[in-house]
Amino acid sequence: MPRATGLDTHLSRYEDAWEAINRLIRQGGSWSGFERNCFYRGSPDGSFANGSAISGLDFLDDGRGLAVWDYDRDGDPDLLLKNRSGPQLRILRNDSASEHARITVRLIGTKSNRDAIGARVSIEAGGRRRVKELRAGSGFLSQNSRELFFGLGDAPRVEKLIVEWPSGDEQAFEKLAPGFAYTIREGAREPKRTAFAKRGAAMKTNPPIAHGEKIEDVDGPRRVWLIDPAPLPRLALTGLDGRPASVRKARGRPFILNLWSPECVVCVKELHAWRKARLSRKAEAEEVPVFALTATPDAAARASLEKLASKFELPVLLADRSELLVLSILIEDIAWWRRDLPLPCTLLIDERGRIARIYEGAVDWNQIEKDVAALPKNGAERFGLALPFRGVYHSSDVLRNNFQLGVSFLEAGLPYRALDAFAQVLAQRPDDVETFYNAGLIFLQLGDLESARESFSQAIRGEPEFVDAIVNLGVVAAREQKLEEAKRHFERVLELRADHVEALMNLGNVEITIGQPREAIESFRRAAKLEKTLSAAHKRLGTAHRMLGDLRSAIRAYEEATRVSPTDPEAWSNLGVILAESGELEKGHQACLRAIEVDPKYASAYVNDGLILGALGRGKASVAAFEKAIEIAPDLAPAYLNLARQHLRLGNAREARAAARRVLEFAPGHPGAVELLRALDGE
Repeated sequence: MPRATGLDTHLSRYEDAWEAINRLIRQGGSWSGFERNCFYRGSPDGSFANGSAISGLDFLDDGRGLAVWDYDRDGDPDLLLKNRSGPQLRILRNDSASEHARITVRLIGTKSNRDAIGARVSIEAGGRRRVKELRAGSGFLSQNSRELFFGLGDAPRVEKLIVEWPSGDEQAFEKLAPGFAYTIREGAREPKRTAFAKRGAAMKTNPPIAHGEKIEDVDGPRRVWLIDPAPLPRLALTGLDGRPASVRKARGRPFILNLWSPECVVCVKELHAWRKARLSRKAEAEEVPVFALTATPDAAARASLEKLASKFELPVLLADRSELLVLSILIEDIAWWRRDLPLPCTLLIDERGRIARIYEGAVDWNQIEKDVAALPKNGAERFGLALPFRGVYHSSDVLRNNFQLGVSFLEAGLPYRALDAFAQVLAQRPDDVETFYNAGLIFLQLGDLESARESFSQAIRGEPEFVDAIVNLGVVAAREQKLEEAKRHFERVLELRADHVEALMNLGNVEITIGQPREAIESFRRAAKLEKTLSAAHKRLGTAHRMLGDLRSAIRAYEEATRVSPTDPEAWSNLGVILAESGELEKGHQACLRAIEVDPKYASAYVNDGLILGALGRGKASVAAFEKAIEIAPDLAPAYLNLARQHLRLGNAREARAAARRVLEFAPGHPGAVELLRALDGE
């Protein structure tokens, strides 16, 4: 989420770009698109040949990490490739036809570090000498094995092998036979050797053992048990009769929420099959409640939906698109499925109202009953069902990332859902600074200044030098008209970070408001110097100069604003006003025309141009400009009032009165309109 304060700065654009990238990634996008992997083969002369295609390594996977190791213990390097996209892991076994001699060396430090990082190994074989150094950090998100691979070509043996240890010690070994993996311990008299496995031999592997239930076909419908069950969000639902409805009658026991559509043939077949299976159960058996949820139909489709739903003999609930989007985002966050969920999609809700399992596609009712009976009662049971293989899960925190869920809700235009998610974060981590800060941004956007103040204050308590929280607390104070307090916050930010452009801009705005234009000029100049393309800094600088009556400096500032942002209509329009004030009416008119050219819907430019045209004595053109402004923005009071005054100058009292009265229709009691009407009526 953005840390800036709404200004179009380099920082805000940078953050917006990262947000867009991360949003695409969370939705299944790729960092590198369809860029194939590259593989280069070294040649004896030191050059490299592109062997990407011939090696078969030019996958379209979104590769992230690559490690070299000897997977099959035959002495040649194999590759382990980690991808962001599927398949997420590839083991690439090297079964090249070469039968050249080779050895591998593994070092164990005693005086040196145990992994022997920094050791150098040199070998002499076949009249050649090769040197390799054992290093850490071999690649991005990856680490090669600590084995050093040496190809010997046709050499019958290694004449000499020397190890230079990080401790400064040195060991030498002679006449080492090829075809072995050598383990050398620092200080040992002889290396330990193990013969390589036969190249191309089949690897002995144990089949994975499921812990809890059978692993389902990976190519079939997905079924997900949740390690951290997610609370089912509150949803605004209605029944087929249009009355509010809910799933509350199932509270305290497990139930099923099925997402379906009348146009989905598989969905309809599934619900019919469930009805048949449920009717076949013994009457005394406790029935699992089922709710079928679909999108609210339009009036034309409602009758056919009611007819179809009557055949299922279970509650059918309706939700609008925004409520269904809430569920889609939640499932996307839980399971990393795409937001456009394939239907049917079924949720198993436990007795505490939490999503315990998700089913993609049609699911047999027998499976649902089995899963309801097997609902885990504690974390250990959830791990047993959720993890596909037996083992120990090593993690400091297995709780859901509700912070990211909140961000996803906010990006989808659901701020109140985002606040709910952030509240869950704070219930788990009451001192989470980032969550307080981002909740504050939402409250600020919603106009809840009291809650925004509390959230930003909490963030600052946790991190006293959190400059973005301080600057936004200043924004809250400014909106509350606590201008001296706001000024203190902005000055504090600049003490901590003198180049904080947003703080400089907000400080300058406060200084203008409290009647300190000279101080504001200094603030805006600093902001403009830090970010030369920030049009807002030049515009506000022009405003401050205008307050001091320095119109020439104001004109230069606005001209600079139009230079750095030639498509900013406000800059051109305000330049026109100041040019007119300085007596250059025709130039002012041309500047307003330029504003209209870059944005024909910018109503204020027509108002300003109307004023200038009136001053030029072009009354009819002035009226036309004001009328165009009203056409674009029917609730723009200055357009009506200036139109009324221009009509009055032209002797059109009736039209003037009508224009003033229009203002009172959408702004009752508007003082400018009331005063004008009194003047027209002779009061």
